[in-house]
Amino acid sequence: MPFPPKPYKLVCPKCQWSSVRAPKSDVLLPNDVVRTECPECGCEELKRVQPSMFEKLSAELLNKF
Repeated sequence: MPFPPKPYKLVCPKCQWSSVRAPKSDVLLPNDVVRTECPECGCEELKRVQPSMFEKLSAELLNKF
């Protein structure tokens, strides 16, 4: 039985840009594909970290609509 991936947060170490992703399923859509560079500064060293509980809930709520 497939399970949706856990929400995750991408953070740029240079400019502190961040984005929380909460994929709906194990089938990846274009928005779910992990970025390889920061859209703000172009840094290619994005870090994947665990989001806070609030960030998880808000990302999951946005996915519902």
